[in-house]
Amino acid sequence: SGPNGWFFEPQSDWEEQAVKNYPEAVSDQEPHYGSKRLCELYKAIEPGYSGPFSLPLLYDRKCSCIASNASLSIAKALCSPHLKGFRSKNTEIELLPSSADVTETEVHDQLLSELNSTVTAGPYEVIFGDATQEKHEKRSKLFFDALDKYEKLLRIQSVDMPSAYLMGQPRLADIVLFNTAVRWDVGYRWRFNIGGDSIQGGRFPCISALVTELQAWDGVSGRDGAVHMDDIITAFYISTKLADAVAARPFCSPLPPRSGWQRLESEIGNYQLGQSRTLSRKTTRESLSSSEPRLKGLRTS
Repeated sequence: SGPNGWFFEPQSDWEEQAVKNYPEAVSDQEPHYGSKRLCELYKAIEPGYSGPFSLPLLYDRKCSCIASNASLSIAKALCSPHLKGFRSKNTEIELLPSSADVTETEVHDQLLSELNSTVTAGPYEVIFGDATQEKHEKRSKLFFDALDKYEKLLRIQSVDMPSAYLMGQPRLADIVLFNTAVRWDVGYRWRFNIGGDSIQGGRFPCISALVTELQAWDGVSGRDGAVHMDDIITAFYISTKLADAVAARPFCSPLPPRSGWQRLESEIGNYQLGQSRTLSRKTTRESLSSSEPRLKGLRTS
């Protein structure tokens, strides 16, 4: 992706190479306006649109308008009981509280709002915020404070339950936390120059257990699942927008003495990369190689 958002048809050498790496990800031509890039689709739907060309994008075909491009509101809509008949997997799981339970609904909505503003947005505020070391470290601390808060909440829930969720049973809030946690060790942590503790490293055992629990759900992991670690790593390290942001912000949070690159190499080795996907482990490591000097230069004091 870049300043024009995602593409439907490759228009540059970089995009052509991306298609070769991921032939199974190539979509048909955008069916409504014939757009070749996401920015073209936004402008076709709303000619005066001036916001970011972001995903996800929920398009209302009946009204020919953008229904939403806010991931949290789209996720809540997809979890609606009215759409339960469209699910093919995990049909027994209700990710939203019953509308009849006003108190639980209010608590869950508040939890979703806090997670979205602290955990989901936290890493992006670090890397795309004002470029000063002081603000970088302040935002990094706020992010880890949020992780500590939800680790504590999960620990409280786990006292009487074998599988702990934030509200005692699986809810959308757990999915929101999972989305960041599953990317943290191999994505946000190093690519965003945040450093600090890993999810798997011992400081966040309950969050780590939640990630393991959700990865075991039908349709989450595996060849046909939604989560692939090699895809996550590659996306973080080939994004041109992200590369520009990192290059413009030579800051990092204090790290343990071991070099960032060695630690990243070690953590990547913990995952079974490329065993059932187009991208091999060798190719994944090659895609990271351009970041080696930067990672070795992370401040370690």
